[in-house]
Amino acid sequence: MAAQTTPREKLPAVHMFWHGSWLSRLERLCMNSFMANGHTLLLHTYEPPKNVPPGVTLVDAAETLAQKYLFRDKRHNSVAAFADWFRFRLLYRQGGIWADTDVVCLKPLNYGRAELFAWETLTTINVAVLGLPAGHELAAWMLECWDHPNRWLSYDSGRMKRRKLLRRLRPGDTRPHIRWGEFGPRGFTHAVRHLGYENLALPFWHFYPVHYQNWHTIFDDSLRDNPMLTQASSALHLWNEMTRRARGFDKNAPFPGDSLFERLCARYLRSDDSGTNSSR
Repeated sequence: MAAQTTPREKLPAVHMFWHGSWLSRLERLCMNSFMANGHTLLLHTYEPPKNVPPGVTLVDAAETLAQKYLFRDKRHNSVAAFADWFRFRLLYRQGGIWADTDVVCLKPLNYGRAELFAWETLTTINVAVLGLPAGHELAAWMLECWDHPNRWLSYDSGRMKRRKLLRRLRPGDTRPHIRWGEFGPRGFTHAVRHLGYENLALPFWHFYPVHYQNWHTIFDDSLRDNPMLTQASSALHLWNEMTRRARGFDKNAPFPGDSLFERLCARYLRSDDSGTNSSR
């Protein structure tokens, strides 16, 4: 299914979450790209960053989850797992389209249906771009997982059951010990299969044309001779979590001019936009 042509005013709004004082050039690129393609951009945050792009609508994240529930996972000191919880709670309550702040919009996300998600690989559905109507059973299922993160599920492996059992023995809130992706892409893929929505998943090229193991090719000149790579794509995931773990990688640094990233910046960012002082 391809994205359809729709008047700009009828395009669905896109929700994002951010925690931190500054946005890097990468996040500003992504936010600007959705607005340039006609979407209203709603940024949910507890404290607004100091360099939000003009046109972004700020929303108090506490309307979805109180700030006291905010956590960083123990392994990577990241809020990525919390963002998984946040997106499912927001979509269950409001419905709409969610996009991570490392997703570039290449075309309007108008697919003519409420459920919107795509395969990342042959075995995993990603949630970096996710559309669900309010009250959808997929969002309800994932929220139940977050509300009871140590409860065994029918599809849990023996290893997962042992992990949850050990978490039960920990005092206090055990969510910071949830592995990244456990109730994100991997957990969502299990839920999609369990609840029978697998047939709705779009092919990977819609949102994830570059595999996460090849994330660096977005920023170097590897793709300079591949202009067709994203022609069929509506979005491009930039894999921020991979850049965050890469030693010495600076999202605000200049990259080769013929890199895919810089070409997208030329399309969606002002030439003087450096997005300095990112903190996420």
